[in-house]
Amino acid sequence: MKTSSRKSKKNLLALCLSVLMVSSSAVAFASCSDDSTSSSSSSSSSSATTVNDTSLIKNGGFETFDKKDGLNAIGTSVTGWTRSVNSTTSGSALSSKAASGIIDTSADAWKMLTGSNKENPASMTEAEAAAAWEDLTVKDKLAYLEAWEDNKDNKDKDIEDELDFYQNFNIDSGDIPTCANPGTHLKDGDEGYGEDTNVLMLHNQYPETDSTATYKSLGTAQKYTSSSTVTIPAGAAATFSVWVKTSELMCSDTAGNPQKAVGKGAYINVTQSVGSKSMPVFSVKNINTEDMADSELSNGWMQYSFYLKASSYADTTFSVVLGLGQGGGQDRGEYVNGYAFFDDLQCEVVTQDAYDEAVQEGVDKSTDFASTAADKTVNVAENLTANKFAMDFYGAFTPSDILGSEITVTATTGKIGDTEYTSEAGNNPLPSLNGGLDSSKDVKATFNGTAKISEKATADNNDYLSAIYNNYFADDEFAKEKDIFLMLSAK
Repeated sequence: MKTSSRKSKKNLLALCLSVLMVSSSAVAFASCSDDSTSSSSSSSSSSATTVNDTSLIKNGGFETFDKKDGLNAIGTSVTGWTRSVNSTTSGSALSSKAASGIIDTSADAWKMLTGSNKENPASMTEAEAAAAWEDLTVKDKLAYLEAWEDNKDNKDKDIEDELDFYQNFNIDSGDIPTCANPGTHLKDGDEGYGEDTNVLMLHNQYPETDSTATYKSLGTAQKYTSSSTVTIPAGAAATFSVWVKTSELMCSDTAGNPQKAVGKGAYINVTQSVGSKSMPVFSVKNINTEDMADSELSNGWMQYSFYLKASSYADTTFSVVLGLGQGGGQDRGEYVNGYAFFDDLQCEVVTQDAYDEAVQEGVDKSTDFASTAADKTVNVAENLTANKFAMDFYGAFTPSDILGSEITVTATTGKIGDTEYTSEAGNNPLPSLNGGLDSSKDVKATFNGTAKISEKATADNNDYLSAIYNNYFADDEFAKEKDIFLMLSAK
């Protein structure tokens, strides 16, 4: 993978209870869209792909790919996602020797990247290369350019100055995939076939060749983490799905010799939190679609679906990690070489009724996060057909109907010496409070629906209460018909 320059200069809250309490300090109500649309230009365009991406998980279809007039043969910079190596307490995994990123799987683009139009292009003369250049594939061009640089007669020459046809690709020949074209999960005849042909590729290659002569273990572990964090409002739910395909997965046997990967592969992690509390990661790991029956796949791809039931009392947030191989440092037991492809990640916020219906229709694993003992890992190697999973963060509780009884509200008290005071007018000796604060605009009342708040604000000519309504309740469909206990300190 190109990482340094040679002489060629290659560069590389609402709290969703039935009782809502509000003060004059603004409490922001978090929400997230439950609808998404996106449009993109053709993935075969030689210029930057333009995407109006309003989806909850940005660039989940991996359409965004600036090909830079063909020089970015692999989209190593993936908009909306961050690539990194895996890590454990024993350290970090080693960086793959091959590039990862977005690739175009259309037949023409794949041939231009991985095919050859010239026998032994590295042996061409400069004149032959110049004459054939426009007809050569990326693989042919890289073979010639690298051979030119390795020629001892050119050691003091600058390739950019010497070759008028020179192109500065973002990869080296060792980055070119050697596997079969993965295509997409759509087959010929399917609606949309051939339209969006970009997919995300993770290519693990360590060391440079499948040999353990100098490094006694094959493989590594890396991942892409979405920069999008999806927020599910309390009492709601969400669902997302993603397609996965693997190819040529290899690892080491106990003696360090290369072998077909067993019990290792790609993975999907869901990291989440409820309120401000981080929850355990839910992991679907050791995905190897080459071990699966064709009848379970779509063009060799498997779709994995996840259903998340949000907490009953606080926002639930989650993000997605897509990876190949696990471990880090000296923890190499799940390292792997080979390819993992991901595509068409879609996400939406839904009702909890929709979540319940999905679970009733059948999932392969349902995890109640209220139970600390619940297993939060799915080893696909042990159940190759498992592809639907439910995560329950609801945390049901028995509500206390405080609105059904009388609520007593008093000013906060404090003592100066042996005397107890409040902030109310006429009951505080502190000069800074001018003898106490005016409480005529304070509100302490129960409202049956948000419209009642607006009515009281108008009736009492209370600008403070009106501002609270406009900022927090005017567009709040969740609380529209709820009983709301509101305390407002206006000054």
